[in-house]
Amino acid sequence: MWTKKHAAYSLQQKLPPAAQYLWQWLEETKTLDKPVEPDLRDFNKWVARHRGKGYCRQTVKDAFTKLSECGIVRGLKNFGHWAIHRVIVRAIDSLIPPKPKPKKNLRSENSICDSDPSNPQSV
Repeated sequence: MWTKKHAAYSLQQKLPPAAQYLWQWLEETKTLDKPVEPDLRDFNKWVARHRGKGYCRQTVKDAFTKLSECGIVRGLKNFGHWAIHRVIVRAIDSLIPPKPKPKKNLRSENSICDSDPSNPQSV
């Protein structure tokens, strides 16, 4: 399912529209983190229904290459045809690094120690 995280990552990686559509199609038609063999000609038929016309073959190939460069898909095998590859599509959460947790300050600026000092001379 396409989410806001997908859209934000697409903008961050400067994905062209064809690559965004290809990623969205892969999200809808595959199982995450398991090898799949999408036929990019089927993608072009899907995009033609939504866009009014399909992309040229080179645009689809470039979109696939861009997804591979960004780590969204990991190619496992090329079957010798431009449109068929065995790939793993990575989950969006594995693409976005986790945000660092803020460090807790052990000493608070507003805390006052009410206990007696252990060394009276140091006071």
